[in-house]
Amino acid sequence: MSNRSTSRPPAVLVGLGLFVALWPILIVHAAYSISVVEDYVPLCNPYWDGCTSISRAGRHGWANHLFRGALLPYTALLGLYWWLNQRWLLAAGDRGSRWMLASGLVGVLFMILYVTFLGAEGPTYQLMRRYGINVYFGCTYIAQVLLLGRLGALAAAGPRSWSRWLVGPLLALLLIVLAMGLLFVAADYGLPLDGDRLQNTMEWTAALLIQLSILLVVLGWRADRLRLSVAATGAQEGLY
Repeated sequence: MSNRSTSRPPAVLVGLGLFVALWPILIVHAAYSISVVEDYVPLCNPYWDGCTSISRAGRHGWANHLFRGALLPYTALLGLYWWLNQRWLLAAGDRGSRWMLASGLVGVLFMILYVTFLGAEGPTYQLMRRYGINVYFGCTYIAQVLLLGRLGALAAAGPRSWSRWLVGPLLALLLIVLAMGLLFVAADYGLPLDGDRLQNTMEWTAALLIQLSILLVVLGWRADRLRLSVAATGAQEGLY
């Protein structure tokens, strides 16, 4: 008896990836808008003025309900994103990166911690929020860097449909995020920089750039025609 397999078209996985890349951007800006209307934060351009942090924009009122309700379920898809990247690398003939997958999943766990306690009061909850967001950003960044390294190795080994436009822009985005992170640390340690506003500005911009780096990777999936194949017997699954 022959095994029949069904394949989901690339549009399904690409659509999922686009959701992973763009959903947080939409939710964070919607939460900020609600907080402005409810008078919890001032109206400004947070990418330039740094008048509020992302956490403060989603900490109170209906914005908090939106933030938590929309981003907690999202974390499952973010974990799936990292698993799909590992399968993509393996299907392309690369050895993959377990450290990438592990770092991405640790970031997901700390995002859950951050979103869960956003809006809770008390020093313990504030500490958990702070560690949650910092570890999330750090681990997600490390995972993206490790993914970039494997994509660079694949591109160097032979021509790929995404070689010319993916690796270079992804490297540029991650270098900008690194530079902003170093400035953030400098401001945190009391160097003569406008502390809070600078940190808020960098937080908004770095968060946006990380999501754009995910978007670039998803476009790489599309260029490589990533597919999910599941055997009808239920025993096998893979990416090609």
